[in-house]
Amino acid sequence: MAGKWNPHANVIFDAGFLPDETLESLKADLRGELKCRDLIVHYSYKQTEGQMLQTLRYVTRSTFLNEQWDPYMAAQLYGFINVHRWGKWDGPPVWTSAAAEEYVAIEKLERGLCPDCEAHLKWGRKPLPGWMFENSLRAGWVTSIGGGYYRLKVPKNVEELLKWAEGDR
Repeated sequence: MAGKWNPHANVIFDAGFLPDETLESLKADLRGELKCRDLIVHYSYKQTEGQMLQTLRYVTRSTFLNEQWDPYMAAQLYGFINVHRWGKWDGPPVWTSAAAEEYVAIEKLERGLCPDCEAHLKWGRKPLPGWMFENSLRAGWVTSIGGGYYRLKVPKNVEELLKWAEGDR
């Protein structure tokens, strides 16, 4: 309904499937704590990595996209942090994602940090020559991190390095 304030809160739990009786108890607790008898609680369980990542993207997306819709609200929302977390996780991850690890590595690189040790990177202005990149790729010393970034594993022994540097120029 236009003009009606209709806030939504999305909560993601890294806990596994909730049985019906547990879910109903949580819904009742939420309605009581928020003093809202008609509170709508939607629950869905995601099993695949793709479903989990799509849900994460969906709940963290921006929905207020045009300042002209409501300049006052736009000013109030300026600097608003859309995602919060709390608690302490002491156990092993419930699920891991190669895609999530890739996103973290890319985010660090975009901030100028090494994705492994977080040291500040000094970027060179010249890309690897094509022959060097091709030789590195063939030798298995270059792997894609994603987002157009590559990780170069420099060989430890001198003979390998010299063979690699000579390449097929």
